Amino acid sequence: MQISNIPMTTFARFYEATGPQKVSMVRDARLYQTDPKGWAGRDYYRELRLALRNSHWQTDDIASFEAALEPLLESQQQAGRREHFEKIGRAYIKFWKKNDARLFDTPSPSVVTLGGLGIRLSNDLGMRRSGDSLVLKVWWNAPRPTRAFRQAVQYLTGRGKDGWHADWQGALWDVRREEILPPVNTPKDLYLALEGQAGAFREIWASLDAAEAPDDLPF
Repeated sequence: MQISNIPMTTFARFYEATGPQKVSMVRDARLYQTDPKGWAGRDYYRELRLALRNSHWQTDDIASFEAALEPLLESQQQAGRREHFEKIGRAYIKFWKKNDARLFDTPSPSVVTLGGLGIRLSNDLGMRRSGDSLVLKVWWNAPRPTRAFRQAVQYLTGRGKDGWHADWQGALWDVRREEILPPVNTPKDLYLALEGQAGAFREIWASLDAAEAPDDLPF
């Protein structure tokens, strides 16, 4: 099976992972490619992102998401997910209001190639606050993002800045903690490390192709 362009965050998670976790992530990427509807059922934050996309990200009116949040919470059957969505939603609203932020349109997704692997670069939203124009990926998870994850996202975002205005800055928004994360220091040879991991991703993909291929039929 040929590899389609994989999302930037998928590659960043692969880069930070160790051992068998990498194989599991490539399996998940294959499911995303072959059965996107089935994969969507495993996307924990999908409903929350859809609620934002259909309210605030469409209207640039934070009140529209405030109105959409309660029905979203009421629709959740799992208490744990409902609590997570409430924490994220309340933090999102509080941060946006505190910063008197506004949305702006960001470029369409682009693709960079690294070690023969196509990586799709996309951002969640553009935020203007206090004179800054931030092109943001949102970090939804409870654990903080690792340094390795942040390094990969930062590097790839830098590679995909064609079409950006000169004053736009890429950043990661840790929405639960109401924090725009600052840039991280990157090692001198990060590019080579990322290229090596892109090659490893492709090798695992090819190994799974071989393992899943049917045995040759006897003639």
